[in-house]
Amino acid sequence: MKSWTIEIPGPIVAYTRTTQRAKFVSPAYRKYAAWKKRVRLHATVAGVPEVLEKTREYSVKVFARWKRRPRQDISNVLKGIKDSLWKEDRYVFKVYGEHIPGSPDEDVTVIVEEM
Repeated sequence: MKSWTIEIPGPIVAYTRTTQRAKFVSPAYRKYAAWKKRVRLHATVAGVPEVLEKTREYSVKVFARWKRRPRQDISNVLKGIKDSLWKEDRYVFKVYGEHIPGSPDEDVTVIVEEM
């Protein structure tokens, strides 16, 4: 069973997910796209594969730390992380997310496990 841990420094921009139409005109979407590239870069450095093996099952745990109260719901952060890591994420069978308010810094820790 393999496991990868990814530390992604803030700010967390996953809450700016938007519609297909807004992709071409929204500055918020450009910010979100840049954040997704940064997440993928950290994942590559950590050794997370870009393509999941079809014969395996995976789980993803996301811990979002905030200086204050969370600015968005954890489901948007989870979806943003999964979109950043893989184009095809249907082999991710377990997903867990947790907000942790009151942290000195804003960041995200992602743990990907092969089950």
